[in-house]
Amino acid sequence: MLFRSVMLDDGKVSEYDLRTTQVNGQHILVARVTAPEEAVKESGGGSYIAYYEATPENLTFYLLDAEKVRPLIKSGKLKGNPGEKQYDIAELTGSPQEVAAFLGSKDGLASRVEGPGARVRRVH
Repeated sequence: MLFRSVMLDDGKVSEYDLRTTQVNGQHILVARVTAPEEAVKESGGGSYIAYYEATPENLTFYLLDAEKVRPLIKSGKLKGNPGEKQYDIAELTGSPQEVAAFLGSKDGLASRVEGPGARVRRVH
């Protein structure tokens, strides 16, 4: 499924194209920033990947934790650029099939952040 999201954070508006899919029963969200241009440049044209859980009232996102993904990249279990500094983004560079296999694996699930990265509540 493809949809567009607008996020307002500290007075700044960002737009995202969002795709959802399932891999081995896990709900996956892939977000690509489309505006403003400054945010597009900052993202390097890449996408943000998150697991998500949906209920009728809430949508909860769990981003991948770069600190957990980094050792998998360095050990060769996952293709990518681990980033050099603690808060650098870990970039996955494998094929879509390789990234999907990772997301559907125990290593992928174990690489989520501990708590939700975001929770959106339905407004009636």
